[in-house]
Amino acid sequence: RRHTRYISVTGVQTCALPIYGRQFFSPEVDYVGLDYDAEIIEVASEQKWGNSQFMTADINEVPDAYLSQFDTIVLFEIVEHVKNGKEIVQRLLKLCKRLLISVPYDEPVGFWGHHHVLHGLTEKDFPNAEYAFINQHGVLSSHPENITLENRDRKSTRLNSSHTDISR
Repeated sequence: RRHTRYISVTGVQTCALPIYGRQFFSPEVDYVGLDYDAEIIEVASEQKWGNSQFMTADINEVPDAYLSQFDTIVLFEIVEHVKNGKEIVQRLLKLCKRLLISVPYDEPVGFWGHHHVLHGLTEKDFPNAEYAFINQHGVLSSHPENITLENRDRKSTRLNSSHTDISR
């Protein structure tokens, strides 16, 4: 199977929309965006993205058989919002060739607000994964940048993504 089918999961008061992952892929790939909020899906559906489909769904209720048809699953800014976020990651790792995630790195309780329910996430929470870290300027590095009061509002500072080439 070639890497041509992608699914992006958002929702649960996340910091991302279903279209958040779409911008990283070429227009030729098949892309599905999921969110639990029908209004968000309506807004995403109004965008003019090629080969894209948007659906209302809760990732906890989406059957494995459906998810396993995707080469790549994207979880940008969702894991920290759900109590079973780490379990979702482990489940999805078994279903796809590539799982791309972003989470706040080693976030202290309350730092980004009450809507984050998992804190202190680091490499230990995602064993056997490859990592790259993105600083506030969008530069990848092999180590995370510490969160400070000065940089906490620069969203890209808090991205911790599995390292992979998503352009293919």
